[in-house]
Amino acid sequence: MTMCTDETVAFDSNQVRLTARKVLSGFKTSTPLDYVACSFPHVELGNETNVSIEEAVLDINPFFIEEDAEDVAPAASVALVKQRVISRSKGNFTLFKAVFHGHVTVGGEVFAVVFDSGSGHLILPGAQCNDKACKKHKQYDTNASPTGTNIDYDGSVVEAGGMRDQLTVNFGTGEVTGVFVKEHVCVGSENEAAFPNSTEQVCTDAHLVIATHMSDNPFYEFGFDGVFGLALPGLSQSPVFNMGSQFGPPEQRGLFAVYFAEGYASGSEITFGGYRRERLAGPLNWVPVEDPEDGYWKVKVDSVSVAGEEHELCASGACFGVADTGTSVLAGPSKIIADIRKRFAGLVYADGKCRLPDGSNETVDVVLGNVTLSLEPNDFSQPRMPLGTLPEDEVEVTGELGCELMLMRMDVPAPLGPLMILGEPFLTKYFTVFDTENTQVGFGLARHDTITTPNSGAIVQ
Repeated sequence: MTMCTDETVAFDSNQVRLTARKVLSGFKTSTPLDYVACSFPHVELGNETNVSIEEAVLDINPFFIEEDAEDVAPAASVALVKQRVISRSKGNFTLFKAVFHGHVTVGGEVFAVVFDSGSGHLILPGAQCNDKACKKHKQYDTNASPTGTNIDYDGSVVEAGGMRDQLTVNFGTGEVTGVFVKEHVCVGSENEAAFPNSTEQVCTDAHLVIATHMSDNPFYEFGFDGVFGLALPGLSQSPVFNMGSQFGPPEQRGLFAVYFAEGYASGSEITFGGYRRERLAGPLNWVPVEDPEDGYWKVKVDSVSVAGEEHELCASGACFGVADTGTSVLAGPSKIIADIRKRFAGLVYADGKCRLPDGSNETVDVVLGNVTLSLEPNDFSQPRMPLGTLPEDEVEVTGELGCELMLMRMDVPAPLGPLMILGEPFLTKYFTVFDTENTQVGFGLARHDTITTPNSGAIVQ
């Protein structure tokens, strides 16, 4: 996940390998992909289905199902809720930031976590952590767990009072230092599933990181307890630390899917061991992961166009994209973000959406082989709220203050970059399936208007 600022973030391409007993730094497990709650405004995204071939498909079949597709019903479902907090207040308006989180069970106890496809470990605050960020949240205690065992990074058991291996993970402006534990981890249950009675709880024995230090920024301000990393195994200490590959039946293990509801709507969920075809408004298109051994859900970007003009930086496939469930803004190289900011300046709020003042329907388009992901202005902006508005306030959006772009400049050198982050703006508009076994990502236009999920919350203040 990504710390969202309006500043350029650079990376040392030599800092790449995850090693126990060493401080993690650089882009291997820090920005742009590990979780950090964004300080730049980024909350509810209202989208509208484009008039396109996908819409034509809907006219024929409103619940698009590929007739010859194999069964991919999920084994477990976790409802996601969206929490928002104040990002900043300036002048006469207030902006918000938000994050999706859900619940998992570790050692028989339930914890709230952010599901982050850009990081490689399950991290929970530990009972021995005295930082304010830890104490605000539910803390894990090995001594109170019937299934927990203290271990070193290689899985060897630590004797009582013995020295512990430690790991420090950088999250942009924050960091976590922790020790290692072997535990029984479960996802999904009737109470937590977005669709009650349609899935079961799926469990595995896994290795995780228990925080002994957790920085206040950004972990103190949000309500979730920890981070549930879902990157490919290359970003994990070892396969038993990798959460993304361990859940689901043998034929669909390592398959998980993310559905982010629009704006304040309910229904957001993550499923394991399969996905719901009824979430799709069109076909699911698969894109292969590039350099999967590095651990990122990285795909080749053939071109990026801003308002119909192809950007030279990504011409001839010079760029990559990373599907990251933990990034809430539209992030990319400085030159591209500057062009987007220039072309989409002065957005107005009209008819329930952030729009260009001239009423034109310009988009930002990212081409991934035979897949084109298109965002309208409303997908990467938010209406400004009156100064002093609190997250829990029910304030009618009048549009008098206009809209704010949700952008972040991020300069990542080769071989990982130049990089476009396919975060929440893209993953809200496009239902996304992550396939660990076959190292591929599936994108399909999301269907937002037909499905209700009783256990899913819309907004948590």
